[in-house]
Amino acid sequence: MFDFTKHGDISVIKLNGDLNISNSMDFKDWIISEFLDKKIVKILLDMSNIKSLDSFALGVLIGIYKRVILAGGRLCILSPNENIKRLFEITGMDKLLKIYNTISEALSEMR
Repeated sequence: MFDFTKHGDISVIKLNGDLNISNSMDFKDWIISEFLDKKIVKILLDMSNIKSLDSFALGVLIGIYKRVILAGGRLCILSPNENIKRLFEITGMDKLLKIYNTISEALSEMR
């Protein structure tokens, strides 16, 4: 459903377009079945190609974050655009989700 690559025990999920009310529940269900149910709990969301994120999708990300943390994992963000980064700052999500600018920095720190 969504593109991802594996880097050791870290899954890098490449998101494209918009994450909103029409697709974020499918995304959450996919994360649960493809990763969390299989005990894959180190997830890096590459948001470099995400144009927008609505409030519903933000709530879904919080739900995903909680499930990942309860499973003993980490959920981090890679390369969000300035608008999404600002949204994370305004809502305090930047305190929960570590935001990285480069994949090498993210992979190095997440290991």
